[in-house]
Amino acid sequence: MKLSVREVFDLSERCFRAAGFADGAARANAESIWWTELTKGSGLTLLHELLDELQDLDRGRLTRRRDGAVPVVDGAGQPSIVSGTPTLDLCCARAERRGLGLTYTTVAPGDDTVAALGHVAHAAAKRGLQSVVLYANRVGDAVTVTAEPARPHPIVGEADLGAPSVAHATILDAIDEGPTDHSTDLLIHALFDGDGDDDGAGTADGRFVTRLLDDATTPVEGRPDVPAGFVTICFDPTHPTRPRRAERTFREGIDVFRPEEVGTRADRLLREGVDIERSVWEDIFEYSSDVLAPEFEGSYRGAGFEINE
Repeated sequence: MKLSVREVFDLSERCFRAAGFADGAARANAESIWWTELTKGSGLTLLHELLDELQDLDRGRLTRRRDGAVPVVDGAGQPSIVSGTPTLDLCCARAERRGLGLTYTTVAPGDDTVAALGHVAHAAAKRGLQSVVLYANRVGDAVTVTAEPARPHPIVGEADLGAPSVAHATILDAIDEGPTDHSTDLLIHALFDGDGDDDGAGTADGRFVTRLLDDATTPVEGRPDVPAGFVTICFDPTHPTRPRRAERTFREGIDVFRPEEVGTRADRLLREGVDIERSVWEDIFEYSSDVLAPEFEGSYRGAGFEINE
C-alpha cells in the first residue's frame, strides 16, 4: 500500500507522542525517521522495529559527565535515536562558541537505530557546520557519517567500516586519559595534526580537516573491543580561529547522498507515495492511535454521569 509523505511524518510523530515523548522530542525523532525513509527507504521499517521499545525510552534519563576535554553523554542503555538530537545540540553549541564541538555518547549495545544517525550529521550541516559522526560497538560494527553544508541541502556521505575508525579509537583513548576541559583545543590538534609542527594557520587548519576525515573513514587494526557509542564532531568552517572547509570531504567507498538525487527521490515520493506493507502500517497506526484518544472530561471519576448496571 501507499502512504503520503505527510502521513509518514505524522504517523512517526504520533508514535513517539503516544510513547510519552514531549512534542519537541517527538517531532525531532519523526524528522530522523523521515530522513531515513527519504535517503535509504528504511525509515518506516526502523520505526516498526522500534515499537516494542518506545514505551521504555526516555530522554530524561540522559546524563552528562562534565569532566574531561570531551563531554560524555550517558545514554542510559537507550538507542541513538533518543540521544542523537540532544547530543547534537550540545555539540553545535560548543562549535558555535569555540568553532569546534566534540562529544561522545554511549548507546544500547544492540542499537537498532544506527541507520538514522546520518540525520544527526545532516542536521548539523543544515546549521552551517561541517560534521562527522562515528559509531562503533563491541562486536565490530562501525559506521562513519560526514556531512557538508551545501545549497539547497547538505551533502551526506556514509561508510560502513566493519571496525572502529582510527578517529573513533583515538578519541576514546583521549577520554580515558581525562584531560581538563580547558585543554580541548590542544587535545584536538594533538590528535589530528600529527607532529604538531605548524607552517602557518591555514596549513595547520587544512591538515587538521584532512587528517580528521581520513582517520574517520579508516578502520583501526586490533581494536574491536569498544563500548557501543557514537562520537559527534562539528566545526564551523567560517569561524576565524577554526579549520577551513575541507576540499575533499568524501573518499572512495563512501555512499554519498547528494541533494539533487535526494530531491529527485523526494519529488517521486510526493507524487507516488511511500510503499509500506499493510501489516506494518496496521501496527504503526494502532500504536500511533493511542495519542488520538486522550482522557476526556467524563472519564475522570465524578466529572460526568456514572451509570451502574
